[in-house]
Amino acid sequence: MIRNATARRIMYDWHSGQWSAFYAAASSGLCASFTALALECDGITDGDKSKLLEWIMHKQNNYREAVVCGRAYAVLPWVSRSY
Repeated sequence: MIRNATARRIMYDWHSGQWSAFYAAASSGLCASFTALALECDGITDGDKSKLLEWIMHKQNNYREAVVCGRAYAVLPWVSRSY
């Protein structure tokens, strides 16, 4: 399985704009929906796709949760501790 830093780099490399799930997760370290991350993997056209999907499935089964402004988010390893 890929490392957390590699997963973050892949999300930054393949995001489809400021409002994409990849960009939000990579920049903030919070994930509103693992399903949205998995769906965004459809845009990846090389071998990174399967590696990132494996990482997402692993994180989906083992994550901490944070509530920000009344909404629950999965906490990714690079989240700022100020959340």
